[in-house]
Amino acid sequence: MTEFTIPDRKFVDGPKKMISWRIPENLIKEIEKVSKEKGWTLTDLVVTVLDQYVQSEQKSSRRK
Repeated sequence: MTEFTIPDRKFVDGPKKMISWRIPENLIKEIEKVSKEKGWTLTDLVVTVLDQYVQSEQKSSRRK
């Protein structure tokens, strides 16, 4: 297993909110594979991906 450093996350501080999502099984299986390969928890991977996406969208919106 190769460990990776979690990139900078901007929106992870503060209170947390419990949510429940229905995500396709094949997508969850792939996300679980990636999290295992990286040595991250599933939650860390999903939160990081969402955080990075929001940061990217914010940067994109500022350029327009």
